[in-house]
Amino acid sequence: PFLLQENVNERQDREHVWVGNVGRPGHRTTQHVLQVDKLLTQHPDIDMLVLLLGINDFLVDLLFNQGASQSASEDPRQNLLISFSVFPGWDDDSAWYARNLIGHLWRLRNWRPLPGVGKLKPMDEKGEFVASLRRRRQDAARIQRDLPDLTLKISEYAERLNEIVDIAARSEVRILLVTQPTLWSPSLSREERRLLWAGGPTEDRENGEPYYLSTEALAEGIQKYNDALLEVCRERGVECLDAAAQMERTTATFYDDAHFTERGSAMLARLISDYLLETPPLNRAEGRYRDNH
Repeated sequence: PFLLQENVNERQDREHVWVGNVGRPGHRTTQHVLQVDKLLTQHPDIDMLVLLLGINDFLVDLLFNQGASQSASEDPRQNLLISFSVFPGWDDDSAWYARNLIGHLWRLRNWRPLPGVGKLKPMDEKGEFVASLRRRRQDAARIQRDLPDLTLKISEYAERLNEIVDIAARSEVRILLVTQPTLWSPSLSREERRLLWAGGPTEDRENGEPYYLSTEALAEGIQKYNDALLEVCRERGVECLDAAAQMERTTATFYDDAHFTERGSAMLARLISDYLLETPPLNRAEGRYRDNH
């Protein structure tokens, strides 16, 4: 997000643009719906939303493909806790501790450290967690080449995308949906495949044997989610950037399945800034669909 802000401001003479970031690890469209709904209400000066979507919905849907829908199976209150660094309001009258000073300070301390009280640290400073996940995939007893049927899950994903579009339209806020680039490809080398850790372990419900999806199946799966996003853009006349079709699928761009290297981050920031500067104005505007390959 900061690179996007720098890119745009260095290349235009107009008013300075500020780019904020409300992303958190593991966010899916289930959380994005809540974020868009509450943030646009609380911050009416927001001019535009840029959402890079797909990967977390896809991977969680793989794990819970047999279960209830995401939105129906999750507790709304818990969803708020997951969606925001600071819990946006306590509506439980019995929660006296949330209404007094001690409760307020506790919330701040737990969700956004007070100045000078604790410091944010890297989740995995030495990369040990990612290394362990990579070993699990490499040691998997089975790699499944066939993608399971995700028709229902993709339909639910599209419904949540439409809900996000509806909320933005009600607030008259411009929105840009961005497809999810990944490293996944059938042509990955052995060394490149050793960088992967996603796609499992998913339990085979017939015999209980855990398995991981092949890179071919993962590539096919994320393309289905990207296609669903592009279709929503076409149907709703929403601006769309197909970054997945433009990003290089190399280790210079990704250090694992879908997380960007510094070069990859710069490349994505450039793609988005190019689009924004070529598609003015950088403020509230009528929606327009542009399948930008």
